[in-house]
Amino acid sequence: MELIKQRIIHMKNTWDKLGIFLSGLCFIHCIVFAVLPLLFPALLGFVENDFTHHILGTVIILTSPFAFIPGLKKHGLTWILLLGVFALTLIVIGSFFEHSLSFNGDYLTFPGSGLLIMAHTLNILHAKKSKCCH
Repeated sequence: MELIKQRIIHMKNTWDKLGIFLSGLCFIHCIVFAVLPLLFPALLGFVENDFTHHILGTVIILTSPFAFIPGLKKHGLTWILLLGVFALTLIVIGSFFEHSLSFNGDYLTFPGSGLLIMAHTLNILHAKKSKCCH
C-alpha cells in the first residue's frame, strides 16, 4: 500500500513538472511573440497564429487536472486548486477568445501561464513539506 501511495505522489509531481514545462513554453511564447514583431515588423503576419495558441492552451488545460486534483484530494489545498483554475481561465480566455477581446490575448495568457507555474510549484513544494506525502 505504501508503494502505491509513493507512486501516486511521484506521478503527481511528474504532472506538476510537466505543467511547469508547458506553462513555461506558453510564457516564453508570449514574451517572444510580443517582442519579435516590434523588432521585425515584417514577421507580424507569421506570429499571429491561432493554431499555436489553441494547441498550447488545449494541452495545458488537459494536463493540469492530473496534478491539481490529486493535490486537492491528498492535502485539501483548495487555494492552490483555485489559483490553478484562475490561471487556466486566463489562458482559456486569452487563447480561445482572443478575437472577442478588445485587446491582445497575450495580456491574459502571459499572467495566466505565470500563475500556473506558481500553482504547480506550490503543489510540488507542499507535497515535499507535508507529512501526509512522504
